[in-house]
Amino acid sequence: EKTLHILETIVRRYTGRPNFLGLGVLNEPQGDMPLSTLKSFYHNTYERLSAINDSLLLWMSDSWRAGALAGFGFIPQRPTVVVEAHVYQIYLEGDIQLSPEEHNARARDFWGEEFALQQRHRMVAAGEWALALHTSTWEGYDDDRKHQA
Repeated sequence: EKTLHILETIVRRYTGRPNFLGLGVLNEPQGDMPLSTLKSFYHNTYERLSAINDSLLLWMSDSWRAGALAGFGFIPQRPTVVVEAHVYQIYLEGDIQLSPEEHNARARDFWGEEFALQQRHRMVAAGEWALALHTSTWEGYDDDRKHQA
């Protein structure tokens, strides 16, 4: 409730200003948060903030679960709701083991397909896309090969 109150205060304060287009309602919610809790929060947030400003872009994190909230069917289809994904290919063991070329392919193929799939239902944006790679990714690469990758 406190978070919703703060978001309402921000929206009331900045609505009408030409540079206030939208806001992220919850940055990187924990992946172990029950989906029912997250959906309820997003639904309530959408209802309350849209009542103040129905043209505001509301960025809603996928909670590190690409596709789990696909479509956001619990929120009306509105162009003002953006599914926000944060993409990192540095932390998981499977990502650490990839070569630079495999990282490029994963970014192009997997994430490209994932975003295209989600965009069938709703606008999707990469709110953060870290290009950093684990140091072990570069093992065996000399400087010239690193620059080519």
